[in-house]
Amino acid sequence: MDASQYLLGVRPTLDGLAIEPHLPARFTHLTVTRVYRGATYHITMDRTGQRSVAVDGRPLDGDTVPIPTDTTKPVEVTVTF
Repeated sequence: MDASQYLLGVRPTLDGLAIEPHLPARFTHLTVTRVYRGATYHITMDRTGQRSVAVDGRPLDGDTVPIPTDTTKPVEVTVTF
């Protein structure tokens, strides 16, 4: 749990999943699957030097991925850091 919440930066909040990776420099690409509040999140992280979060291909303002209303479909999250 500590690794996913602090190193990977994937942690639950009241509003959804906050994603703020704090990975060592040798990690350039990573995929994580997380189930939270009945929704499955497929998270892909790539080190690019710029921070961004996109949900199902749409840019997200901020770093918290909201809980979807339809939890039957997986949520595709793309993170650059």
